[in-house]
Amino acid sequence: MLEGETLDQAVAQFNRYNAKKLVISDPGLATEKLVGQFRATEPQTFAGAVATTLGATIDEEGDTIRLSRPGRQ
Repeated sequence: MLEGETLDQAVAQFNRYNAKKLVISDPGLATEKLVGQFRATEPQTFAGAVATTLGATIDEEGDTIRLSRPGRQ
């Protein structure tokens, strides 16, 4: 459960439990705060929620899910 943690903190939690790692490409995105309940073993679902909520884009390649904002890398 996230109760105001930053995206950076949430990603660190997800990355502890998954072989598929979340990476944040935009420092501004990393500081956004989140509230919600997610399964720690479903990084793709979490990334989709981040994309919808924070206007992020998802680029999935191999064992990496990259989160960024449109026009920033």
